Amino acid sequence: MHDQIHFDLKKNWLATTNLVILIAFTLLLLVTYFTARSTADQSDNDNYNAYNVADDKLLTHVAKLQAIKNPDAATVRKLQRRMAQHEYLKTIELAHTDLDNVFTTNLTKARLETEKAVLAYERYTLREVQAGRGKDLVVIALPGKKTDKSLLGRKKDVAYYEYLVKHKLVEVPATKKDAPANNYIAYAFLYNVSPLLLLAVFAVQLGQLFTVEKRRGTINFLNIVPRGKLGVLTARMVSFLVLTVPLFLAACGIAYVTAAQRFEIGSWQYPIVYSADGQHVSIMGIGQFLLLYLALLLAVAVFIMMVSTLVSLYSGNLAVNIVASLVVILLGAPQVMTRVPAGLARFLPTAYFQINSVILHETSWSIPGIGFGVVVLLAWSLLLYAGCTLILRRRQLI
Repeated sequence: MHDQIHFDLKKNWLATTNLVILIAFTLLLLVTYFTARSTADQSDNDNYNAYNVADDKLLTHVAKLQAIKNPDAATVRKLQRRMAQHEYLKTIELAHTDLDNVFTTNLTKARLETEKAVLAYERYTLREVQAGRGKDLVVIALPGKKTDKSLLGRKKDVAYYEYLVKHKLVEVPATKKDAPANNYIAYAFLYNVSPLLLLAVFAVQLGQLFTVEKRRGTINFLNIVPRGKLGVLTARMVSFLVLTVPLFLAACGIAYVTAAQRFEIGSWQYPIVYSADGQHVSIMGIGQFLLLYLALLLAVAVFIMMVSTLVSLYSGNLAVNIVASLVVILLGAPQVMTRVPAGLARFLPTAYFQINSVILHETSWSIPGIGFGVVVLLAWSLLLYAGCTLILRRRQLI
């Protein structure tokens, strides 16, 4: 098999498809970079507008309560809570306004003051939710960030800003186009590039590798060679991993270096907040998130590889192979998975295609954990491999 792997790699490593795949991965990861070069970043202004919108909404409620003649005790308490929220938001707005009045050398310090003010408000909202008064809260709807008035949502926001303030890290909004390189690459996988698109690129490479012999008409030669057909097929799988995974990593490296040269590097300590059990809050760094993302993406790619392998045994048509893989990939879309019974979903490989949501435990279907997901994906891959083995034993043709 070693000779077959060497032969496949020598035959395919200079293929034009590899360059196309590299370019495709790189362009996907650099979409927001090109936008950042052509337009000014407005994330700070967007955040400030979010504070203003929240405060304006509060003041509207305050005006309605103040217009009530002879208010009862409950109305008075509600008005007091609204005014308390207003004071917190006004402090945030004032701190953020000061950003325009400081020298660049003091900009980080000024931003930290804004974060402290936001943290104070988030702590207040957490206390209110814990006291059962969450209905009257106005949550700051920052662009690119899900608003969550639940107890868990309040805990997440408090943990996030506590971490930033403790480690003196400046907040990098999810919509920031000129984010530091560490944040840029993480946000690409978190918000900007669907994992289904990445898998689609893998599917194109797989279709090319597993149908090339049939399209060239050289498949008959491989079928008459006195060598195990399963070994030939397995060698092609190894070739895919050896060729395509480095291409993806190279694209990540190109995107990272490009962002680092244009912007800054940032901190690997930057927090990503999540909850594994729906009750307690945990924090992972950007580096940990990226490692988990790559590990899970590799496991999903292996499963898609087995789908492509199985299809190639029946059809040498490139389009058929790619379409079959894409159909399987689309089965992992949230719109499809939400229709699957929760008890069944965790055992399906498609439940783990939304890699970012899986890592942060934000899927609407129950998932025990990332490790469990990897086991499920590899188990289904082995099952498909066994199917390929059975087919080849029966007909001895690739």
